[in-house]
Amino acid sequence: KSLYLLLLFCGEIVLAYFSWAAVWALGLAALMLQNSNHWIDILDTGTLSQKGYMESLFYPISGYLYCRCISAGLSLNQMLRDQRRQPADEAQQLSLLQFLRLHLPRALAYGFYLPWHFSGPILTFADFCREAERPDRLVWKPNLLLLLAWRATRLLVWMLLLQVLHHFLPVGAFLESIRSYESVPYKRLVFSMYLHGQSFMLVYVQLYGWPGLVSSIDGVELPHWPDCISRVYTYRQMWRVFDRGLASFMYSHIYIPMGGSRHGIVRQVAAVAASFAFVSIYHGDSTSVRIWAALNAVHLLLEIAACRLYEWKLKAWLSRRVSPANHQRLVAYIIGFNLAVTSCFIFVFLIGDVSALLFIVEIFKPLLLYRPWWHLFVGLLLTYFTVQLSLRYEECVEAKRKKVNKIRMNMTAKY
Repeated sequence: KSLYLLLLFCGEIVLAYFSWAAVWALGLAALMLQNSNHWIDILDTGTLSQKGYMESLFYPISGYLYCRCISAGLSLNQMLRDQRRQPADEAQQLSLLQFLRLHLPRALAYGFYLPWHFSGPILTFADFCREAERPDRLVWKPNLLLLLAWRATRLLVWMLLLQVLHHFLPVGAFLESIRSYESVPYKRLVFSMYLHGQSFMLVYVQLYGWPGLVSSIDGVELPHWPDCISRVYTYRQMWRVFDRGLASFMYSHIYIPMGGSRHGIVRQVAAVAASFAFVSIYHGDSTSVRIWAALNAVHLLLEIAACRLYEWKLKAWLSRRVSPANHQRLVAYIIGFNLAVTSCFIFVFLIGDVSALLFIVEIFKPLLLYRPWWHLFVGLLLTYFTVQLSLRYEECVEAKRKKVNKIRMNMTAKY
């Protein structure tokens, strides 16, 4: 497979000289080839084909390699197009051979950079070049060893906790065993869903943490590991702070080039749809992944529409009629209900089965008088508390950031 990836990377750089569309075509073709059963049979080693592990880890880790190929090709093509738009007397026209001689070594260094080669994460080609070319990259920092020891200790603690969860609390197996005709204990269902989401987050902490730890020795800062999902209450936040590398790739190479939020609602909807179509291909393009990606896209668009409506009319209307404290409580109630529903979407991906949507029915069964109403009340109350704590945490972080910026401005003015 290493030879295949090397040839693929070289092919992307060659195509970058001609067209960005050709770069995308080759990258997507490689991803779709990986998703085919024939390719899985070639790579099958016995453990990769286990259900759940393949879909949750193998596709994202392999997808990181292909995303780096695409990012290098698109970035070099954009740079070449910028050069060609310069006046004829200033532009430096490169032949294909000169282009490869100048950029191929750097592109290969990016694609096969050792700290992230085996597990990710994604750092776009432009960000990698900025990190590698920083003047202070190889300057020894006095507190570097202490910082590395602290990060390694945290990663080891989370790894130990992850192993304990997998060995003594196999909640994933319990969730996969649920059937629509069975009655599920409410507390066990909610606890298992929460714990399974936390364990999946800890897996990504390891995938991001160790490569970032090694690369920091080299002076290259990779995207930080995921924020704790217990304080993430919207889908927009989740996609920004969970897999930061994938989010940066989609934002730089799909969302912004297609118009983003600055060129009207139609182009924004198209950009979101294209981003999640890529997410589906990236994660294996199975039926459950397609449904999960579609649910994400639809819900993200609904969140954007709701936020715009709130900022446009509702915020001012509520501010005139209720106190600031009650205003925040009402917003937290609405977000908490939304959080309780949408938290089930990720399990379509984690379990690899559309039947995971039955969790929504199981959670809200008390409304149909199948269970005591206080089960649902306690669940919604906990989500409300989660949202309130998250909003308070964001306020504290923002206040701290403003204080630090003010101190820096005062020091700059002083000297």
